[in-house]
Amino acid sequence: MFTIKRFLPADDLAPTEDTIKQIATNQNLLAGFDDPEVMRAVQDVAQNPANIQKYKNNKKVWSSLLFNAAVMHKINCSAVYS
Repeated sequence: MFTIKRFLPADDLAPTEDTIKQIATNQNLLAGFDDPEVMRAVQDVAQNPANIQKYKNNKKVWSSLLFNAAVMHKINCSAVYS
């Protein structure tokens, strides 16, 4: 199995003003940053993206991971916390 990795310049990874505003105004996302379980999952998935599958049945962690990914990748995420 082959894996293709895309390397981005640091500027592409820096949050935009809009991204910071979305994070700062979303109580669910902010709560995830304060939750040790969520942060362990974020670290786990950051180290190995395939590990995201381990959290599909954990609604709290799954929702936080999806919303975080949506904000960081500028995806419409209005249904994530519905």
